[in-house]
Amino acid sequence: AGLIWQPRMPAVDDNMRARSRTLSSVTGTSSGSTLELSPSSVRAGPEGRRIWKDKVDELAHRGIRLCDLLAFWEQLMAKQVMPHFDPMRSTTNDVVRQVIIPLSRDRDPNGGGRALATVWLQQRGETRLLAKSMVTHNWANLFWHLVAAVVADQLGQSTYASVADDLLSRSRLRKLRQALASKGVLDMTFWICAFAINQHAGICGGFGPEPTEGTPQFAEFESKKRDTVTSEVFKVCNCRLKKRFNSEPAMCEMNKFDDMMRLLARMHKEFSHLIVVDSTFDVFFRAWCVAEIVE
Repeated sequence: AGLIWQPRMPAVDDNMRARSRTLSSVTGTSSGSTLELSPSSVRAGPEGRRIWKDKVDELAHRGIRLCDLLAFWEQLMAKQVMPHFDPMRSTTNDVVRQVIIPLSRDRDPNGGGRALATVWLQQRGETRLLAKSMVTHNWANLFWHLVAAVVADQLGQSTYASVADDLLSRSRLRKLRQALASKGVLDMTFWICAFAINQHAGICGGFGPEPTEGTPQFAEFESKKRDTVTSEVFKVCNCRLKKRFNSEPAMCEMNKFDDMMRLLARMHKEFSHLIVVDSTFDVFFRAWCVAEIVE
């Protein structure tokens, strides 16, 4: 789902899994509930587990409102933030690299950046917003279909084809807004990794290790670092925020989705999980997406 490939996954043996069930049940989340952390957190030690738990809680409170997602969609369609945006071709990966990362970059050239969800919250004078629904999707999918699926879900529809058509028309989009307003769901909150993860603490500065040229992995690597419409290589961000991957597991934001889902489910009696199935069913071949579905 757009994550940088890691050369080696951390080894977790059966003894560590057993210890994690005993040692990593911690308390003190904002809800007062108990959160059992995943086995990976055990490697970080007691202080690392505290940092891990705090990061899980922080991530859970980076929800975005449906109304803000629709406003973002309108900006894309008006070519205000991505002049070559093509709803029929532009993927979520394209939008992350060329819109979400630049819009969430600090203005200070020597600064870093934040999650776009955080930027939107701060614009409202807020700092935290608990997500009520977790969205599983893959970054190779059309961004258009991601938005359509979220809207269709709140309209009580099980497929998003008709909503997708409506999103392409200004007049029909207004009617969609009216329908959502009448159901009282424009302020419904979602957790969508593209917006909720601080890309400046992860992928913004590059594309990860380059596979061996001539392999299928290299071909996929090349395609993912280029815009779907223009075929141009994405510009990388030059922010100075420290990147944190699995070498610093407690602070990394890309290894806690299962813990965060567990926390959200405990904090919300009506917590829901929305799975956006793309037209090629690729979501079921993405490791993180499958892991979220299993969780």
